[in-house]
Amino acid sequence: MVVIQYTAKMNKEKLMKIIRGLRTDETKLSKKLINMRVASMEEGVALSGFGHNAVTPVGMTVKIPMIVSHRVLQLPYIWLGGGEVDVKLKISIPDLCRVFDPIIGDLG
Repeated sequence: MVVIQYTAKMNKEKLMKIIRGLRTDETKLSKKLINMRVASMEEGVALSGFGHNAVTPVGMTVKIPMIVSHRVLQLPYIWLGGGEVDVKLKISIPDLCRVFDPIIGDLG
């Protein structure tokens, strides 16, 4: 799960660098073995348990690491999906980091 500001653009190469950096040199995956893309609606439901525009990191079906843009840390809080299309979760940045223990990186 990637968290960036709503108006920000994510750089796929920077995300790949963060993901590859999580492994030691001996276990690092080659770029050819990493295929990043937005999950289809069906995959999103299977992984999260939530439908389109309702995905929340709270109560997901499968534990997925959270990667947060370092720029988000400059904000006092952010809004995340709340499990329903019309429900959002406001969370302070300190609480986001404490509860979800995200991986922080430059995604822009």
